[in-house]
Amino acid sequence: MILPPTTWEEILNLIPSLRRVNPRGQITRAAIALGSASNVEWETDIISALMMQYGSGIVDTSKKQATFHLNTEIGGNRIVPGKEALSFYVQFVDPRSRYYTWNDNFDNSAIAFSRGETVMMIGYHEAKKTIEKYGQDLNYKISALPQFAWTPSIVNYGYTMTLAVLKNSEHPEECWDFLKFLSQKDNAQTYFLQTKNPPTRLDLIQMHLNDLDSGIFIRQISTARNWHQYNFEEIQLIFEEMIQAVILKGEDPLKAVNTAKDRINYFWQNEKF
Repeated sequence: MILPPTTWEEILNLIPSLRRVNPRGQITRAAIALGSASNVEWETDIISALMMQYGSGIVDTSKKQATFHLNTEIGGNRIVPGKEALSFYVQFVDPRSRYYTWNDNFDNSAIAFSRGETVMMIGYHEAKKTIEKYGQDLNYKISALPQFAWTPSIVNYGYTMTLAVLKNSEHPEECWDFLKFLSQKDNAQTYFLQTKNPPTRLDLIQMHLNDLDSGIFIRQISTARNWHQYNFEEIQLIFEEMIQAVILKGEDPLKAVNTAKDRINYFWQNEKF
């Protein structure tokens, strides 16, 4: 057994040996916490990463439209990235799948990992706070987000904290001065050293590539992508219901993807900014 796996294919092959099942057929230890919408942290980001790894840009901001339902070519085959990503994701909670390893009986994925109830999870640097709280003695390592073996280039996923000043702020100049203060190298360095949240400044990224605590996350920044979410909470709900449509209603993944696409297009084009 080679750990940690670097590809999704390796993860699938490891599931039978890592998963634990009791005599009643119940999973007592998952191989990886994936597949559901109710107890997997950052499920929208994970689905987004899979869509991008399957070749989708997810949205066209110029037209305010979702694009993950459109055909694209991968390795000479025409596929629908949204459908492939959703199908891949939900197989981990499908009892009929040979890769069944997770279900709603488990706690939140980060907590379950902290307690040793799942061998692997997908998460951000902030998951370490949960691990420190629930699994202080847990012996674990962190590796890069898995890629598909056939992926021509590495695609990671990340989100950033964006700060802004309201137009109707009573002290806009002071607010902007404070944001400029935060963005200065020495101050950004102080923030990083105190929080270990991966930095956004290129000079600090280069400086901390081999940081023992955050280096693995920082090294993925150059290949990290994201997409414009006109309303984060609404997108979160749409993606959750897309997943649940397949898991709970048995809906075809392509139909669930098209429904999600239609909802995004409708709400985005009627959003009042």
